[in-house]
Amino acid sequence: MPLDYLQKVIAHANQTNLKVHMHLAEQPAEVSACVEEYGRTPVALLQTEGLLSESFTAVHAIHVTPKAIASFARTGAMVCACPTTERNLGDGVVPADEYFKHDVPICLGTDSHAQIDLLEDARELEYHLRLQKLERAVLERGSSPTVREGVSSSLAVLLFDCATRNGARSIGAPGGTLEPGKAADHRRRFD
Repeated sequence: MPLDYLQKVIAHANQTNLKVHMHLAEQPAEVSACVEEYGRTPVALLQTEGLLSESFTAVHAIHVTPKAIASFARTGAMVCACPTTERNLGDGVVPADEYFKHDVPICLGTDSHAQIDLLEDARELEYHLRLQKLERAVLERGSSPTVREGVSSSLAVLLFDCATRNGARSIGAPGGTLEPGKAADHRRRFD
C-alpha cells in the first residue's frame, strides 16, 4: 500500500474516531519488501510517520524488533495475535512475552476459518512460545504483573483479558467484561 494512501486512511480514521487494524510484520518477506521500498521496517515506518496510536491495532506483528515493541508501548498501539492462523500458515510465533514485558495489550482474532475459538487461541499464545523456547509457563514469568479491579493478575486472567477486554478495546466496543449490566448479561435489556 502506498504510504500517502495509508496516511490518508489513518488521518480519516483519527478524524472520525475509528479504530485501525492493519496486518503488519506477518511474514519475513513483507518486512523485507518494506525495508527495500521505504528503508525501514513496517513498524518503524508507521512510528516515524506518526501513524501508531491508541487507535491502532497491528494484526500479527510477529517479525518485529525490540525497538518496534517499544514503539507499540510508547504509542499505546495494540497487537492482535491470531495463533491458529499463524500456526496454520506457518507465519511464526507472536512474541507475546516481550509485548507483555512492555505492557503492550494483546487481543485475539482470526483471519482464517480453520478454527474460531478465542479460548483455544489464548492457550496457543502460551503453547507456541513453549515450543519455540523449550520452556514452560513462558508468559507467567515474562509478563509484568498488572492489577485489575484490585487483584494482581495471573496467567489465566492475562489470557482471558486477551480474549475479552482487550478485543473489545481494540474495536472500540463497550463490552469485553462479564459483569451485571454489561453486554453479556442475559438480563440486560436492549431497547
